[in-house]
Parts: sequence; structure tokens; C-alpha cells
Amino acid sequence: MVAPAVQGGGEPVTYSGILVNAAPGDLAPLANELERLPGTRVHQQDPATGRLVLTLEAPTVNDEVDGLRRIQQVPGVISANLVYHRIGAGDPAAADGSSAPQGESR
Repeated sequence: MVAPAVQGGGEPVTYSGILVNAAPGDLAPLANELERLPGTRVHQQDPATGRLVLTLEAPTVNDEVDGLRRIQQVPGVISANLVYHRIGAGDPAAADGSSAPQGESR
């Protein structure tokens, strides 16, 4: 399934907010492993609760679902759940090769 065209230019991109639960403690190794996955960025870690907040960018909904499944299979991940989803236009001017939803800052 391909994401529908969106207004504002750029290719359509799916944006996902994901909550990951892991064992409490040092989450840095897990965060590093998660950030190796395509389109994934760790934004917050709470070692006391074992929770991490991630975003996942993917070109299609199918790629988004596959990305969530990859996250769920990383050793150390107890659960990973989609808590936000949006289809938007990619930012062709993004210098680091990733994109942010239009009207939102990084």
C-alpha cells in the first residue's frame, strides 16, 4: 500500500510515534541498537521505567508496519506500540536526509 499524495510538495511519508518498553536500567545500548534501524530515532529514555519514545519515518504504510515489527524483534524490547500515526509530505530540504512533518520543528 502506497501512502496517498499530500498537499505541500515532497513525497508522502508516514510518521509514527512508538512507545517501547524494556527492562529498567541502562537503556543506552538498546537505544543505539534501535537507532540503527532505518528511519528510527530515539527521542526520550527513562531508565527508571524502561521506556523509550521513538519516531519512525517510512515511505509507505507497509514499510511503517514492517519497521514496527523490526523494533518489536530487537533483543531487549519487551513491547513496542504505535501511539501516533500521520501521513505527511517529506521535507526535500532536510539536510540530514530525514524529514519532519510540515509545520512541525525537530
